[in-house]
Amino acid sequence: MGGSVGGGVVGYLAYSAALSDVDAWLSPSEEVVSVEPGRIYSAPLEYWSGLPLTSDEIAEDLQLAGYARTEVLQKVGDFQQTQNRITVRFEPSKDAVFSFEDGKVLSITSQKEEPIRRLVLNSVQLAEIRGESNRSQRQVKLEDIPEYVHGSILAVEDSRFYEHKGIDVFGLLRAVVVNLIQDGRKQGASTITQQLVKNLILNNSDKTYQRKAKEALRAIALERSIEEDILQSLEDELGAVTSEEQLKDRKAKAQKKLKDKLIEMYINEVYLGQVNGVAIVGVDQAARTYFGKPAARMTIGEAATLAGMISSPNRYSPLRHPERAHERRRIALKRMVAVGLVTEQQAKEAVKKPLEIHKTSPSRKFPWFVGHALSEVPDDVAQMGLFGKDVHTSIQPSLQRVAEKAVQESIVKLEAAYPQSKGAQIALVSVKARTGEVVAMVGGRDFYKSQFNRATQAYRPIGSIIKPIMTGFVLQERQELHPGCWVDDNPLTVKRDGKEWSPKNYDGGFKEQVRLREAIQSSRNIPMVNLFLELEKEFGSDWLKDRGQEVGLSRINSYPSSSLGAFSASPLEVAGAYTVIADGGIYHQPSSLINIQEREQDKIVWKSNNKELEVIDSSSAWMVQDMMVSVIEEGTARKVRKMGVEGHFAGKTGTTNDGRDAWFIGMDRDMITVVWVGFDDNTPLDLTGGQAAIPTWARYSDWTGSGHYPFMPAAGLKKQSICLDAVECNETGEEWVRKSSASRGALLPGGLWRQACFIGDEHQDKRELRKTTSNSETWLSFFGLEDSVDKESTKSRQVEKNEKAKKDVKREGKRKESKKNGNEEEKSRFRLLKKH
Repeated sequence: MGGSVGGGVVGYLAYSAALSDVDAWLSPSEEVVSVEPGRIYSAPLEYWSGLPLTSDEIAEDLQLAGYARTEVLQKVGDFQQTQNRITVRFEPSKDAVFSFEDGKVLSITSQKEEPIRRLVLNSVQLAEIRGESNRSQRQVKLEDIPEYVHGSILAVEDSRFYEHKGIDVFGLLRAVVVNLIQDGRKQGASTITQQLVKNLILNNSDKTYQRKAKEALRAIALERSIEEDILQSLEDELGAVTSEEQLKDRKAKAQKKLKDKLIEMYINEVYLGQVNGVAIVGVDQAARTYFGKPAARMTIGEAATLAGMISSPNRYSPLRHPERAHERRRIALKRMVAVGLVTEQQAKEAVKKPLEIHKTSPSRKFPWFVGHALSEVPDDVAQMGLFGKDVHTSIQPSLQRVAEKAVQESIVKLEAAYPQSKGAQIALVSVKARTGEVVAMVGGRDFYKSQFNRATQAYRPIGSIIKPIMTGFVLQERQELHPGCWVDDNPLTVKRDGKEWSPKNYDGGFKEQVRLREAIQSSRNIPMVNLFLELEKEFGSDWLKDRGQEVGLSRINSYPSSSLGAFSASPLEVAGAYTVIADGGIYHQPSSLINIQEREQDKIVWKSNNKELEVIDSSSAWMVQDMMVSVIEEGTARKVRKMGVEGHFAGKTGTTNDGRDAWFIGMDRDMITVVWVGFDDNTPLDLTGGQAAIPTWARYSDWTGSGHYPFMPAAGLKKQSICLDAVECNETGEEWVRKSSASRGALLPGGLWRQACFIGDEHQDKRELRKTTSNSETWLSFFGLEDSVDKESTKSRQVEKNEKAKKDVKREGKRKESKKNGNEEEKSRFRLLKKH
């Protein structure tokens, strides 16, 4: 009697402890966060004909975007792949057909063979934020998957699941008998509920009878607790029962709801092996990882494969041991027939099919970009944690893939052509011209050998890359200037702080006077220093530094040498600065993030509000852009055309002392791309931007099919006939000038306009250049403009000067406000906490 009472007390206490554990698990504290990882997504996939992408590469992107690889297209999101063809159902009853040839997208057409110019599809998952557990997991609802998916698991693991109350007594007795006969604990008898308890509540996989007893008690307690909650919710919804029949019916409903809830928990928590060191958890994530499709689109055979893995996921992994996985699939199908889940014919058909694996790796895609994007997550959002959130970024996978290929091919060809470049790094970054959003980023030769991101973290002298940007500032402040104006190109010595600096041109020579367009086109140094000195007279030595910092060049200095790029910037900063030229004078701070969403609530918790600032007017920006077109057509970037790149482009080369850094920035109407080449240890490359950087840009731009549309001139400009030589006016041509400035200068017979603008050192030999033309009495003095400008023109200039002064005051106010806001934004930026 005493033993019975004592046993009862022990049992009661053990069950009470089980209930306590279950209640604690069912009612987690507020500190418990979503177990689902955070996910980082690309911009929507975009494809067009001519892209150098293979069928396998596009199939991989489609899998990462959640499309299902199927034999027959049935639903939106299905796709089929053959050797040279992919068909995607992207809308109801609408398919897109990719054809491939020689490693390129030959065409994209509809079912009716009508060409699709640009196909836009879902975003790609780039990475997960998993925390210390390193689990890759994706939740799915029971109602969203075929019955045979969870049915296959029950057939193999717990065929009496919907009949028992947490433990299967018959299964337990059978296991005990088998184990006694085999003299060991060979056969388990854990139900689905017990496995949930083991993995989620006890968190203990020890194979002991004590653990089994705890597991069984907690399984019973778990089912009873959840059932009581369900019964209470049914009573609240339907009212109290009034008969035994009603009570029986309600308990049956509660039992069904209970079991559905438990099996849904199970299919989302079951461990299904490791891939690349990452734990694959849940059937949906496993389906995507092993078969390239969500669980909702799995076949009977694929569902059986996962069910057969559960008892020993890595031993039966279809990636590691396909023969074992094939055998386990056969066993699972046999069990599915035995419980009536599928017919024998369905099972035979599934067994005949080969075990097709289409791996989707849980590893990060585009790791340089992902790391940078995470560094942009605002501090307050990061402190909340990114688990359970979706981070949407601006990267375009097709452009990124092409950028990576361009860099890799360029490395091989550069080292073959110039052996001294062996081991040099290449960085590339591409941004949208009108938003600053990053669409492609390559940080070096090989991420897995060096994670240092040279596109964002390498600050190197930028050389002549600064010249067009500075010229834009000059044209803004000196509105009478234009690309046809003359700039002094003679020996020059600048004194600063008791020191003398005598800049030289790259070719070591001087041309006396050059037009501004020629100075940019041929990358002359002396004219650029003269431009700097001209504005220094009015705005002081900080004038270029102040304006450069407004467009994101954080390390620009106040020395005259800054006009030649004697300061450091990252390729991303350079790309951002050039949005001023590409978007009509508006600066767009480069950004990689679009928004961050709370997944369960489908709520945006943060949205990008990227900095924009009007720095120069559209006419100044257009004139600079047009001069950069000349760089490609006739200047230092002629190699672009020699490489066969066609289309409408503007660009600028850059080279630093001893060829340590080779740069090229190129743009079309939509995109700005910057390429840097050099050694990490600053060893001289002894190559120019044209030699080392242009090939990468050219391949990328050519392969992406860029440059389709011509640049559109600003509304405030017109073409004007001008003199192309400084003295005799023997050569003539057309140049862009402001409509408000078109009357300035000397009007020669035939409507030819002799530009009256010159930038140079007033203290040097002025070379008045006062000449008489053969067919005119008009005189021109480059330093005595009053000789060629009438009173009406002078009055017009004064009115314009007053208007410009008002605009300058307004723009300065915007600068100060933007600088203030920029400082506040900078304080809020950070690198993600180590836990992410």
